[in-house]
Amino acid sequence: MAAYPPHVIQDVLSRVNVADIIGESVRLKRLGGRMIGLCPFHAEKTPSFNVHPERGFYHCFGCGASGDAIKFVMQQDGLSFTEALQKLADRAGVELPRPDSSPEAVARDQGREAYFKATQVAADLYTELLASGRFKAPLEYLEKRGIDAETVR
Repeated sequence: MAAYPPHVIQDVLSRVNVADIIGESVRLKRLGGRMIGLCPFHAEKTPSFNVHPERGFYHCFGCGASGDAIKFVMQQDGLSFTEALQKLADRAGVELPRPDSSPEAVARDQGREAYFKATQVAADLYTELLASGRFKAPLEYLEKRGIDAETVR
């Protein structure tokens, strides 16, 4: 993963519409300020996939998939972060700066990529375990704290 400054990533995200990106592969229906459709990441009959164009993210209440336009392209097309960012930058007409390709930068980026993958695996696991209902104590704790079911999802 090439290290791009946050402002470059934000520039690309600000120039693409997450609903347009997702709408190319998912039939979306407007529902107030959000859009809903069938999740492309798991089989479902009732729409649980929500896209929030104004806020620039998506979330599936069925499988827990969520993220921004870059994350969607990564998941949908099986691309790395850098490849997905480049694809969206090309689409938005943004020229990405040339990444640092020194051995130190490559090693740093590989470590960062491994960290992000491990973090995502952990997040997915905890989301799945919490949604399974097998563990009552965390759910009771969240309820005691006044956190509603939608926020928990």
